[in-house]
Amino acid sequence: MPTPSRRSMSDIQSWLEGIPTRRLRPLPHRIRKRKRMSSTPSGSQGPSGPASGGRVKRLRQSSATSSGPSGTSQPSQVFLLPPLSSHGSLQRPRSPTKGAADLGRFARPVEYQPPLPTVRLPDPIRSLDATMTKHEIVTAQADPDDVLEQGFTDHGSVGQARDTFASLQKIVAATGWSIRWRRSEAAWNNHVHTPMLEMALADVEFVQAELITAASILPSFLPRVQLGPASLVEAVSQAKMVDYALVLQPITDPTDSPPTAYQTLLRSLPIDQYALSQTDYGPLRHFPAPVVLETKADSGDLGEAKAQLGVWAAAWFQRMRLLFPQDYQTMPVPLLIARAEAWTVYYACEREDGISIYGPVVIGDTLTLASIYKLLASLKAIGRWVATEFKEWFEGSIERNM
Repeated sequence: MPTPSRRSMSDIQSWLEGIPTRRLRPLPHRIRKRKRMSSTPSGSQGPSGPASGGRVKRLRQSSATSSGPSGTSQPSQVFLLPPLSSHGSLQRPRSPTKGAADLGRFARPVEYQPPLPTVRLPDPIRSLDATMTKHEIVTAQADPDDVLEQGFTDHGSVGQARDTFASLQKIVAATGWSIRWRRSEAAWNNHVHTPMLEMALADVEFVQAELITAASILPSFLPRVQLGPASLVEAVSQAKMVDYALVLQPITDPTDSPPTAYQTLLRSLPIDQYALSQTDYGPLRHFPAPVVLETKADSGDLGEAKAQLGVWAAAWFQRMRLLFPQDYQTMPVPLLIARAEAWTVYYACEREDGISIYGPVVIGDTLTLASIYKLLASLKAIGRWVATEFKEWFEGSIERNM
């Protein structure tokens, strides 16, 4: 093969240098923002954020430059995506209030405390706790007639007791399948938690279990952060949604209007506080919802569930303080967690300088017939508390403040 002449080599070199070069552009901003994500568990993070090994890295070649055709140095950048989680998807950033301990950063701190004996609980919830703890009498015998004989006469006739028994058997079976197939939180809600709540509240007048996974706390009621940037206030709270609320809804037909006192109170509120609960979602705008329930699948984070309840409890007490400014008398409220089949209750009590949440108290589960009857009785007791003691307190507060 003939060797190119010196002139032809020069022409080729000039031609190459005349070709415009394009530098690698960084990835779009929406991808680059994910550099705060981490592939390490939240428990291994330091106080300043995720470990550096999980961040988006910009790598340079060992020489930090690349040589172009003309011998000039040009920077070369390569952007790597964050590592994938064990499930093959990008991990979400750690929430500002991932655990219940972080609730102590609020201006009015929320603190979890061990459960108190019934006699030491505040009066408004003492009778409720006593009612739930006495339902330890259920046996595991699969006979509804035995259930009636052991004190569960509130199921009515033997025929009604048999219907209840059959419905509870279905929930127990659904629990078994949910555990076997490792169902998601939404699937647990659909197959187990919603039927359980519907059964418990079916004969409780004026109390409705509402699925509120799309509800968020109104900014006016968000708990304030004592230390940290102002932007943290909303980030801390708005992400903390819960699953259900027990709503006091004293109407019997969808076409009925709310009680006159409720409507008058709602119309008197400023636009940024236009709700009788801490959220303006659905019926919670027109009616109060003192009890919230957070659910988790079997692998769900209990610390995060407690943080979610703490945020909603803080927002609830702030809503009540602003709703009844002239004569505010605090009212403790129960909070619920259903982690797969196991249900527990906590009691949120407002102090002068913060909020104490006492618990957990086990109220039953959906794994066996013995324990599901205890859970049914406990949830009925909570529903009746909303329909009686809480209703009396709420409507009395309206009268004192109008």
